[in-house]
Amino acid sequence: MLGQNSPQWLTTREDVIAHLYFVAAEIGAVDVEVGGRAVSGSVSFPSPESSTFSFFATAGAEVTAPDEGAVVRVAYRRGESEYAFLTEVSESGTGGRWRLAFPRTIERSERRIVARHRVLAVGGFRIRIDTGEGTMVALPLVDLSTAGLSFVYEDGEIDFEVGRSRAASILMPSGTSIPVLIEVRNLRAAEDRPGQRVVGCRFVGLA
Repeated sequence: MLGQNSPQWLTTREDVIAHLYFVAAEIGAVDVEVGGRAVSGSVSFPSPESSTFSFFATAGAEVTAPDEGAVVRVAYRRGESEYAFLTEVSESGTGGRWRLAFPRTIERSERRIVARHRVLAVGGFRIRIDTGEGTMVALPLVDLSTAGLSFVYEDGEIDFEVGRSRAASILMPSGTSIPVLIEVRNLRAAEDRPGQRVVGCRFVGLA
């Protein structure tokens, strides 16, 4: 799911479950559309045994519980990506907690205003970046544009923080390098590369 075509779809059960874990762990808020009204809240980790996950409405929100079996739309965003899926209400509890069934598909759309060029499969494109501990490490680039770039790294290898700027150099296949300052804009699981994460960045002060 690192491609640049939009929209993209997650369709296999394994990918859907992995993504729902990502939503619960990494995304702070989702909206569930019920009867034409969006209810904000958060979600639990998925339960593969029951093929369901829980939605918890934000405390203090005026919520009318949907009927069991009702179809609702769940929408959320992360950085440049917007996600949405339709699902059924398996259990409609009190206090703004509902059990929702696993969706069959999850749609992801990019909100980029400039085209990015995928370079992950092109040998020689890497980024040398400050680890924050006084050392530099070279990592594979995923895509590149005039506005920014993204790259992959092993989960737990480096402590990246959204909003933080780092010095880096783009390493080209020709052997040349371009020094840049980048700001981390989003972090997400690399959905087709287990154990790795994708960092989306924008250039800072690049003419």
